[in-house]
Amino acid sequence: MSENRGAKWPGRGFVRMNSDGSVTYWVRKMVKGKQYEFSLHTGDVRVAERLFRQFEKDPEAYLRGTEATGLAPDAVVLDDVSLRRHIAWLKGRDEGCSAQHVKDRECYLEFWKEKLAGKDLRRLTLKGDILPHIEDEHGKKFDGWDHKVKHLKAFYGWLRGREEKIHISEDPIRGALTVPKKKARVKKARDFRELLAIRDHLDPKWRDLYDVRIGTGWHWSELELFATKGEVRPPPYDPEPGVVAVLWAPKHKNGGECVSRVTQPVKEAAERVLIRGRLPAMVKHFRKALATASAKAGLMEPIKSGVLRHSVGHFAIEVAKESPEKVAAAFQHGNVQMLKDHYARFAIPAKSPTPL
Repeated sequence: MSENRGAKWPGRGFVRMNSDGSVTYWVRKMVKGKQYEFSLHTGDVRVAERLFRQFEKDPEAYLRGTEATGLAPDAVVLDDVSLRRHIAWLKGRDEGCSAQHVKDRECYLEFWKEKLAGKDLRRLTLKGDILPHIEDEHGKKFDGWDHKVKHLKAFYGWLRGREEKIHISEDPIRGALTVPKKKARVKKARDFRELLAIRDHLDPKWRDLYDVRIGTGWHWSELELFATKGEVRPPPYDPEPGVVAVLWAPKHKNGGECVSRVTQPVKEAAERVLIRGRLPAMVKHFRKALATASAKAGLMEPIKSGVLRHSVGHFAIEVAKESPEKVAAAFQHGNVQMLKDHYARFAIPAKSPTPL
């Protein structure tokens, strides 16, 4: 141990120089006639000072705790308690998270809880503790590695920023492992005149479903729930011009109720959907009906089910000149940024002055 000791750590021990250029703080101290010498397993002086103060209060108790559990008394671990605290915080965030996102976070952190059991999160190394669980011995990443890393990075971020339990220098992933961002598949919003052009070419059972979707911006899954468990409710006390009813479905994508204000044509279509009950077929048949109607309407490119919500958002922002905040509320997005990222980018910017 005496080799590569490097600099002294006055009154406490020394700073060992590691072969990779990093440093590790060591305690070398005589207390009540007994010599202690051991590593604190950290290269951050603030963390080392905190651990040394804890050791100094009761050296034997400090070492007993370390030997019994393999962890320092103030170790930061991913266990049931910290996992529950994190998930509770995630659910209570002001900007909101979808139920699926929370479920994914919990699932991937359960994976890491098992892999990192009995380890202090402040002492982990990328090579020794993280990479073995996301790649093979040849460096080839396992399927789904990016999701595992993304959620672990988020947990470390919570420990740093919200809990203030670790320092940025103790995060083995930050700046060392980057999750590649997948290119978002661009869904092309369609002009509202094209949306209206195919209505007369749809069979009545499909037209009602179509009218509800372009009249609310709902996903297909929300329309399915509405058809079996939904309601047409009276309008609010302060309805906007043209609003005659409210459509209600029990479950929205973000975990809450799905509610939309609608006009008379959409209300009538929704009532017929409720009378029929269960939807006539799967979404693939709806897509086929849209493609057939698009061809009959003379459109060069068929309208697809997946672009209807984007097209409604485009219409609200580009044609109706509605504010992103109000459209986000109508679409029940957790935050406005979601709408700006996926819908407002279709808006055509205002013309700037030109010579011609």
